[in-house]
Amino acid sequence: MRDAQKPDHISLNTLLSRLKEGRFVIPYFQREFEWNPWDIRDLIRSIYVDDYQELHARMEFADLRELQEIIISKATWSMFQDQFANKEALITKFGQLAELRNGIRHSRRVDEITLKEGEAAILWFEQVLKK
Repeated sequence: MRDAQKPDHISLNTLLSRLKEGRFVIPYFQREFEWNPWDIRDLIRSIYVDDYQELHARMEFADLRELQEIIISKATWSMFQDQFANKEALITKFGQLAELRNGIRHSRRVDEITLKEGEAAILWFEQVLKK
């Protein structure tokens, strides 16, 4: 496969983008089969995507907002509810942290309120994650 890497070295978003761009090809030994779209989907899933179905693997490559969505989703909230207790507070703290992070990352001026709220969010996460 062209530009192929082990799946633990690229993010799921990168994998999906590369698939859409046609940067992965069907291996030579499998080309003689009559391929239907669902066959290709199943092949790709069996080779790459299944490795990312584990929650910890998905979380390893997530940015702040993706991490937030993983934690608060209906499918996974029960795993995190004891740790974070209040979904609305968690969403607020992620927002405050993301606002501070984005200001710093994009070299924008961070006002005092954003700075203090971001610092408070960091302290909140530290406290909650110590439980």
